[in-house]
Amino acid sequence: MRILFLTLYSAVLTVLCILFVLKSRWMWGLVAVGTALLCFAGGLLSLGVCRRPLADAPAKEAGAIVVKDAWYMSGAGFVLKALGSLFLLGMYLSALEMGKDSVIGMSIFALIGVLSGLVLGLEFRYRRVILLPEGILITVSSMGKRRRFSVKNVKVLEICLASNEMLRERSKTLLYVSGYDKRSKKILSFNTSMVNGDAVYESLCQSGVKIKGRTLFRRGLSQEQLMKKHYAPAWKDEDYTKQNAFADKLRLGMRLGIWVVCIGSVGGMVGALFLPESMIKKTALFLAAVFPLGYHILYLAFPKALVWEGYTEGTAKEWRRYHAQIPGGLAVLETFLSIMIIAYIREEWVMEGILGQIGICVGLCLLLGGISLKRMPKRLRQISNEAAMWVSTIALCIGLGVSFNYTVSTLDQIYQIQEHRTQIRYNSEGEARYYVKVSLSDGKDIEIRTDPGTYAAVSGGFPITVEEWKGLCGVRFIRILD
Repeated sequence: MRILFLTLYSAVLTVLCILFVLKSRWMWGLVAVGTALLCFAGGLLSLGVCRRPLADAPAKEAGAIVVKDAWYMSGAGFVLKALGSLFLLGMYLSALEMGKDSVIGMSIFALIGVLSGLVLGLEFRYRRVILLPEGILITVSSMGKRRRFSVKNVKVLEICLASNEMLRERSKTLLYVSGYDKRSKKILSFNTSMVNGDAVYESLCQSGVKIKGRTLFRRGLSQEQLMKKHYAPAWKDEDYTKQNAFADKLRLGMRLGIWVVCIGSVGGMVGALFLPESMIKKTALFLAAVFPLGYHILYLAFPKALVWEGYTEGTAKEWRRYHAQIPGGLAVLETFLSIMIIAYIREEWVMEGILGQIGICVGLCLLLGGISLKRMPKRLRQISNEAAMWVSTIALCIGLGVSFNYTVSTLDQIYQIQEHRTQIRYNSEGEARYYVKVSLSDGKDIEIRTDPGTYAAVSGGFPITVEEWKGLCGVRFIRILD
């Protein structure tokens, strides 16, 4: 019933968006049309799948073990579909206001919410792995497709770990399990967080099937190799180095350093917001992004004593004593700073040459991440440690690259433009936003957001004075002078 409502709802919004585009001739409205149409198509497909019968009969046999998703998967699907429906409505309202950025943003969230909600709903309704007492397996996909075969057909079980808990008890570790036949074709898949997932996994292991491990990049690992890839290694006396002697001081530095980074970064952002227009204002923004870099530099100096992610349940006391962990909140702070820096620059400037800016950020990320990975000892190259390092590096380099390019940019030219177009748009809260569309010196048309005073002056016939600053890799920062 909920899927039927969502399908009809998407159909109505599709029609409304098409009528709006035909009336307004606003081409960005086609994004809204396409999004609503995709949600409608997803609803129709789900309705078609729901006509297939459930796998109830085999599951009711005495002694049958049924692996299925937990109840919260249905709840998560309902919440996602509800949020997706709200974003669909927001997308339509944004299209009425002709807000390009808000339409694109709402469309992305609407698609993610609706389609993922539909998938979770179908998985909860249909997805099953049923093990019968006579050694028969019945698998049902989320699309309702059934397969029936003997346990003997499963030649290889491939497991992938998705937990940072030490493997003290198998029930504490989330395993993604895939079964393959003799032709290496996948014939079943489930995870141990599902209802009865542990029981079926144990039964398959007892049947003598060959077990292999896999990571994101490697397959065919033994269970021992898989453990080494995921978990902190056992401490050996020969692993001790001069760097490990500084572990206590490094732990203290990690705790104090996060306060220094927070205060310094917040101070830089405040300076960028309230200092008068000058080079100091731009430098303050750059310093806000630079402070977290101290942790990365410290890691390069002590790679054998610092870890990004390595303290796990059951880790040897000796290992903990000789290592310090970089705070997990660092990546969160770096992400927040990157978002604030980009929002600050976008509020006042229009950035042209976005591909060049992406190239700068990617280059910084590969340089810093590559050096960090090179310095990381082989015994500490677990997946969790490497992944945490890359997440923090990417979050840092986005804000660092944008703020650096903005800081080193130089004034290129100032010129006046007589011909222009103006437009007022309203956001979902009814607030007016003022835009002026101008042609730059190179003939490219861009739209610049202005304040009400500048908009009134421009609308009254006053010429526009455009200021362009030239950054690295062809990036330009453009704004209208008051």
